[in-house]
Amino acid sequence: MAEKGRVGRIRGLPLEPIHRLLKAGIVEYVGDEKKAVELRVGKDAVERTNQIIEKLIKMLGKIAIGIVLNENRKTIKARDIERAFTQIFVKELME
Repeated sequence: MAEKGRVGRIRGLPLEPIHRLLKAGIVEYVGDEKKAVELRVGKDAVERTNQIIEKLIKMLGKIAIGIVLNENRKTIKARDIERAFTQIFVKELME
């Protein structure tokens, strides 16, 4: 039995939700679900998105734990992830 509060281990992220989200972005961009059906998302795009998301999550964790340890805490909270996200993208915009 898993310990209370523990997150289960999953190898890699499932590709289907990534594909669904990319398609949802197409629908939002096109503005018409019927027109969006004609547009496809390639398997290589889904796999590359998966790699990028995994890298982003690791970066978020690395920065967030730095924030947590700097504040003498042990738990990453939503606000730490938000701050880490801001740091990553502000840094990218400044370079």
